[in-house]
Amino acid sequence: MALNTPNLDNWIVAAPMEINAPLVARVSMHGISGTGGTQDCSLLLSTSGSETADFTTVLATHTSPGIEDFELTASLSAYQGQVIRLAVRHHNPVGATAMMTLYDFVVEPDTAISVPTYEKDNYLVMTNGLQLGIKGAEGRYLQIYDIMGRLLVTSNSADGSYQMPTSGIYILRIDGFKPRKVAVVR
Repeated sequence: MALNTPNLDNWIVAAPMEINAPLVARVSMHGISGTGGTQDCSLLLSTSGSETADFTTVLATHTSPGIEDFELTASLSAYQGQVIRLAVRHHNPVGATAMMTLYDFVVEPDTAISVPTYEKDNYLVMTNGLQLGIKGAEGRYLQIYDIMGRLLVTSNSADGSYQMPTSGIYILRIDGFKPRKVAVVR
């Protein structure tokens, strides 16, 4: 879709959407500015309506001085539980010849905020031949994987002794703790 002169104030307004999870809005554009200088592109938000005057929150903006591809990105996490509308506004100064092509206008999960947090590892891991012993993680769910990612052991209480099939590197996953690699040597 191309947003061209002579219309000096172009808008694309998306349908209303309810924000129920951490999301991010992303707009990919291509701008060409001819005579008369630059053109502006903004990603705007409204919580009240679909008229251009309702879009009072500027999430991101970009001034395009020439021919270029660019992207506007904004987190929508602050609007969880609300119904919003998004809009892309393309505006070029009076007398300018310019064109803006919209490549992509999407709302997608915000993966940047889904980073796990872990407690400090305060459990003890001991090896004796092919025996792997764990102390200090009683009542926590345990998974032991081999280096190829095959699940070997599951337990509802991590404390205990576990027989490994061969010498090698094993990965311990105990609920609440960062995964740990352990070498077991016969």
